[in-house]
Amino acid sequence: MDTTNFEVFNRIALLTLVRLFESFPERVDLDPAKIGIEAKPEDPNETNEEIWANMMLGYDSISWLQEEGFISVQSTTRDPKFHGVRLTLAGLTLLGYQPPTLEEGEEYRNFAEKGAKILREGGRAAAVDIVKDLFVRGATLSAHLFT
Repeated sequence: MDTTNFEVFNRIALLTLVRLFESFPERVDLDPAKIGIEAKPEDPNETNEEIWANMMLGYDSISWLQEEGFISVQSTTRDPKFHGVRLTLAGLTLLGYQPPTLEEGEEYRNFAEKGAKILREGGRAAAVDIVKDLFVRGATLSAHLFT
């Protein structure tokens, strides 16, 4: 089974969530084509078809985050771009946001900070692992909310 789309989705989702966390609570405009390209590690042998596929996966990935309730979008345009995007409470919770504690001098780190570090370092496997952990955490939190 080809998991290329999942790998690209993981990086796009992570880049989108981290970018929105860093700008929270301000709404931002997102260009899914640019995010799709930016999220993939540089590959000098990449074909035009692969670049186009990443651009399309950018749109599909951000749409999925919206449909699952992790982000809110004020509007989309025909270009297609997402305008007025912000993390929802579910998105913040997914990223492990909580007010920092000062107990016992413990360093405060959340998934958004870890995700930003992974994106800077370009680790493909690490991006897959953190996105998997994020969605398992989100599913667990959702199950607790509705039981």
